[in-house]
Amino acid sequence: MHIHYFMLKKIAADLDRWMRGGVFAEAFTKEKDQLVIGLGAPDQDIWLRVSCGAPLPFVWPMRDFTKPKRNIKAIFPEIEGLKIQKVYCLDYERVIIIDLERYYQVALKMHGLMSNVLLLRSGKVIDRFRQNQDSDLEWEPVRGQYNEAAITAPELEDLPVADRLKAISPVFEKHFATYVTQQMADGKSFEAAFRLSVAEAEGNWQFLVKRATRIQLLLFSLGDPLEIRIFGHGLDMFLKSYHQYQGYARVYEAIKKPLEKHLNRIQGQIDSFYLSIDTITNERPPEETGHLIMANLHLIPAGEKEVELLDFYHDQPIKIKLKPELNAQQNAEQYYQKQKKHRSRAMHLEEQILRLEQELAAYKEVREGFAKFPRPQELRLGSEGMDFELVRQMNIFGNSYLPLVESARPEDVQQKHGFHEFQKDGFTVLVGKNAKQNDALTFSYSRKDDLWLHARDTTGSHVVIRNPTGGPIPNAVLEFAAGLAAQHSKRKGESLVPVQYTERKYVRKVKNGAAGQVIVEREKVVMVEPLEMKN
Repeated sequence: MHIHYFMLKKIAADLDRWMRGGVFAEAFTKEKDQLVIGLGAPDQDIWLRVSCGAPLPFVWPMRDFTKPKRNIKAIFPEIEGLKIQKVYCLDYERVIIIDLERYYQVALKMHGLMSNVLLLRSGKVIDRFRQNQDSDLEWEPVRGQYNEAAITAPELEDLPVADRLKAISPVFEKHFATYVTQQMADGKSFEAAFRLSVAEAEGNWQFLVKRATRIQLLLFSLGDPLEIRIFGHGLDMFLKSYHQYQGYARVYEAIKKPLEKHLNRIQGQIDSFYLSIDTITNERPPEETGHLIMANLHLIPAGEKEVELLDFYHDQPIKIKLKPELNAQQNAEQYYQKQKKHRSRAMHLEEQILRLEQELAAYKEVREGFAKFPRPQELRLGSEGMDFELVRQMNIFGNSYLPLVESARPEDVQQKHGFHEFQKDGFTVLVGKNAKQNDALTFSYSRKDDLWLHARDTTGSHVVIRNPTGGPIPNAVLEFAAGLAAQHSKRKGESLVPVQYTERKYVRKVKNGAAGQVIVEREKVVMVEPLEMKN
């Protein structure tokens, strides 16, 4: 009911009290369906934000507003600087009129998604904000329908309350019908209940209600236990809360759906690759068959499609398929080549699993942080409106992780981090702060050609030297990073500490292991002194 006739009437009365004798300073737009009007008076300025389209038409008087510096378009420049003579709401119409000198008027016609801001002179429309609504050129500032006699008309007594209200005026819609019905259930006559509803609507109290998926502003209480009673500033709190809620819900949904999609997709790929590796691992190694053939060359006639030999691995006969066009030695070579392909395939699958686990870890980190935020429908309003801090935290979270969630390749997204960061000779060196960060640094943030370091045979931080070009790491940078790894370990009190290092692609997680547990391949070791530095 934020653009209900009675709410617009309150806004108009406030503007008339504040701005009569002031000037119409300017009107401009930066968004398709939203206009900003600046009104100036000697002791204060008021900005009217007027939204004429989806998702929410509104009129919002604001004392503080920062005007954009770019990409704005002036609207109705011919009336800039004209004095304001009067501001009022057309009787029983959702229209605020600003009367200006020289017979100009600005009409804020708040008719839902057909809302518009019109410029009139001598009662005729001469310009309009939304140019696509040609019917507004014929609009005239006339009062809306109101039939006082219908309040007590005997012939209407048997009609439903909603129909009786519509016979009085279309402005009395379903919320009025609900309120009047409640009052009549308490023993009041229709007339008494109706006049009470009007008095309540014209009063200074408004009621804010947070539904499951929306926020409502009511002119009177409907007895909802979630209602928040506000004196005088309900519209301002409603619009602030509405925009905060919409922003929160937008970021929430933008993260939730693609995040679950990524997690399910990647986990499915990992499971599929592990199944393929199990298939390769569990089947008989082809090289064993090759060995059997080579050990029995003298027993295999040329041109055979199949031969039965003694399997000395399992001490039992075995039938081996052969290619008749090849001799026995060539058939054995075929099985050896098949073994090489299996090994190559298994290594490729392991590399893909490692890559996918890195991506999965990145998305799991997002999910862990995201789980702390309630669903939009679970948000609650307080006496000061929405939980501003929660909304702010959601915006920060969205700014940090939306690029990752929306990306099909998370390794290409420059993620923010909380690691210790150092610079050495143009190289970035990152140090994890705890086991969870070690996991994130190694498997989410770093890339395969980065250099990974860790103090050997002890607990400590993972250290990564970023290597975006894939070129060699200078010894000075290696020793610097190794010194950091030594310092951030339990051996930091020793004079010399062995530090293992390898390319990050040769580091993999321990399956079902704790955070930070890894298996390292192709490692090298350097002996260094612990290096103490302030981050």
